[in-house]
Amino acid sequence: MTRLPIIVAAAIFSFAICLSVSAQQTNSDIIIEALDTNNPVSLWLDGKRDISYGTNGVYIRFNGTVLTADFVMVSNATKVARADGHVRIQQGDQVMIGEHVLYDFITHDMVSDQFRGGKAPVYMEGKGLHGNIVSNKMELGTYNATNALITTDDVQNPAIKIRARRMEITPNVKVRAWDGVLYYGEVPVFYFPYFARNLGPNANNFDVVPGYRSAYGPFALGTYTWYLNDELNGKLHLDYRQRRGIGVGPDFNYNLGRWGDGQLKYYYTHDDEPSTNFVNAPVFNNRQRLDFTYLANPYTNVEVRSRVEYQSDPGVVRDFFEGEFRQDPQPNTFVEADKLWPNFSLDVLAQPRVDNWLETV
Repeated sequence: MTRLPIIVAAAIFSFAICLSVSAQQTNSDIIIEALDTNNPVSLWLDGKRDISYGTNGVYIRFNGTVLTADFVMVSNATKVARADGHVRIQQGDQVMIGEHVLYDFITHDMVSDQFRGGKAPVYMEGKGLHGNIVSNKMELGTYNATNALITTDDVQNPAIKIRARRMEITPNVKVRAWDGVLYYGEVPVFYFPYFARNLGPNANNFDVVPGYRSAYGPFALGTYTWYLNDELNGKLHLDYRQRRGIGVGPDFNYNLGRWGDGQLKYYYTHDDEPSTNFVNAPVFNNRQRLDFTYLANPYTNVEVRSRVEYQSDPGVVRDFFEGEFRQDPQPNTFVEADKLWPNFSLDVLAQPRVDNWLETV
């Protein structure tokens, strides 16, 4: 009789170990931890329904996906989580933020009453988000939302945005919106019955930046970004400034392999109110600039570099490309070639005077 309690205790101990191992095996592929190790967190398991709970800040990792929230309830069998409070879901460089989210870690299906997400250069927010995933990766799915907002400003209150009745998002591929209105601040500027933008790394896109400036009046700066291949791509500018007129010009990025790469930029505008704003020199209506750069290493220890900067007058870059002017108010035009040997080197430099109003040494 004295052995019976020992046998019973051993059986209970063995059963407990089996339950512990079984629980570890069940949850071995999903990790639930405290979001802040210094903050006490409550984690418990409903063994009957096989559901894990976490409060006071929870951090979950599963199959490359990270979810953080104030409260989380996860089914260990289906891997479906209900998260509330400061919910953040990240997979790779894709991020979704909301307050109340139902999320499937297996299929990456997502339902949220409100959300924010995206990656540079496009950010989105809206209501009624629902994800229709066709693969096990968030970036390969399609998400639909209502009362949505699209912007390129990564701030809480973007200055330029598009509000749309309905939006469809395919991360890294495309965003589409219906019944969209372009806002500058809180002022509606333009209506889009349908709006689409490619999100791929080499996507062709058309961007418009509206605004007002005392030197321009109301303006709209349009840029079409195009990609042919790695050897040739660029931008096409079409700008309108109410006081100054229309400006156009292309930018080309070229890559010739061992024979070098560089950029060619040209811009022309018929200026209705020509003014240099800072020098006493005549300025004509026809204003233009050309910027050409080249860098090559055709052979070992041989380098060729060149830049040609032509400006029709001293103020054209300052008036229309102020950022470039601040970086280099008097750009050099030159051609330089270097050859390096073990004991000596040879450098040849030529600096032709392209702009008569710029000094050249």
